[in-house]
Amino acid sequence: MDYDPQEPGRDVSRIDLKAYLRRIGYTGVLRPSVEVLRRLHRAHLLTIPFENLDLLLGRKIKVGLADIESKLVQRRRGGYCFEQNLLFAAVLERLAFKVTRLSARGPMGSQQQSPVAYSTGHALLKVDVEGTSWLADVGVGDLGPLEPVPLSDGVEVQHAGWIYRMDRVFAGNAYSGWMLRHLRSDGWFDVYSFAETPFFQADFEDQNFIASHHPRSPFIDQLVIQRNGALRSSLVDLSLTTRRPNEPSKSRIVRAEELPVILADTFGLVLEDDEMSRLVTFARSKEVPRA
Repeated sequence: MDYDPQEPGRDVSRIDLKAYLRRIGYTGVLRPSVEVLRRLHRAHLLTIPFENLDLLLGRKIKVGLADIESKLVQRRRGGYCFEQNLLFAAVLERLAFKVTRLSARGPMGSQQQSPVAYSTGHALLKVDVEGTSWLADVGVGDLGPLEPVPLSDGVEVQHAGWIYRMDRVFAGNAYSGWMLRHLRSDGWFDVYSFAETPFFQADFEDQNFIASHHPRSPFIDQLVIQRNGALRSSLVDLSLTTRRPNEPSKSRIVRAEELPVILADTFGLVLEDDEMSRLVTFARSKEVPRA
């Protein structure tokens, strides 16, 4: 659906494009093309981490474009799916890409779970460029594709050694949408399913409220920070996991006092002293007493 300038929270003309490009370190051409989409998608994911720290600091997460831009671009923080993908959608629209905002459901066919994908509302994008529709998603942490994936039944892509597949899914005999799958050492993992029904700012406001308030949300009582790339890192409370393609994951339990260094060196996050002090205090509550 075309952009509606009257929709609240979505005035893409006001975004500071130069500041965003500096934030992700992008210096290439800016015409709407598949190659530019790929390069922007990769640069965003390699730079801006997935994180829920504001909720642990007692703050509300706001998904109006000005709030997202202030947090992720100007204050150089990360965010979760609504923040990440609504920012990326605005940037793409500012560059004359045709973008449709969509919503997905979490894993449906695997017993393996990710803290990023529990919720039934996950923001993602469909981008139409050069005659092809693409899934673009910079907001699914270390689980999602590093580059866009074409919406084509059975297509497989490989990004820095990570393999993904897009499949049509059906309800009875009727086509109902798409399933994004990720190849892991134990087989195909169903990341999420989605239809091509457009979603709007008000929809994401509602979904964000649930994600940031519902007692079963994984984001309100545990620390979740993730980073995509060839090497993928995830910190859930005090469990730090790293993954490489075709290798077993490696995990270790860290101490609360290690958080400042881990956040800076692994995830590129530097917080104010009082913020970090509060996070360390929160992390101490997650430590298991040593015998």
